[in-house]
Amino acid sequence: MKIKTPKIEEAEETARLLRSELDMIKKDLSELRRAGYYTKSADNMLGAAWPKIRLYKATCEDSDLAQVKEIFNAAKAEMERIKNNEDNEYLKKED
Repeated sequence: MKIKTPKIEEAEETARLLRSELDMIKKDLSELRRAGYYTKSADNMLGAAWPKIRLYKATCEDSDLAQVKEIFNAAKAEMERIKNNEDNEYLKKED
């Protein structure tokens, strides 16, 4: 029988919320991709998020949680650059 402390229960709930946020970010990224934008850089950033969420859930360390939030913030910033098409790096594909 596993004994769950309040810290572990809190980490599990936070991990569920992080997973939900990750799914929402991936959905937004998918919409950009369907619109024809090149999203590989943001996809790569998000690839590291799920293992970090699992690590946080296992360790309950605030530093691991901070890393997940940094990944999310970096991916969101990259998505904004894609939407705004700064530096003409993310031009829509030609039909």
